[in-house]
Amino acid sequence: MAEMDEKLERAKELMERAQGFLSDAEFREEHETKQIRYLQAMSHTLVALFLQNELIVDLLKKQQEYDALAGD
Repeated sequence: MAEMDEKLERAKELMERAQGFLSDAEFREEHETKQIRYLQAMSHTLVALFLQNELIVDLLKKQQEYDALAGD
């Protein structure tokens, strides 16, 4: 469970950073800087979503193990 908690916390941190990049992009006047901030936000969001998907898979595996034990 500790590993799952770490992944969840990391995903949360990445989403918060992504939101920060998006907020920063809104205030930028230079087109290139805006694009960089949007790309940073997207990359952080993708990594966070990947971690969340890993957690979902882990939970599904644990549920299958539990179901198998309960069926015995």
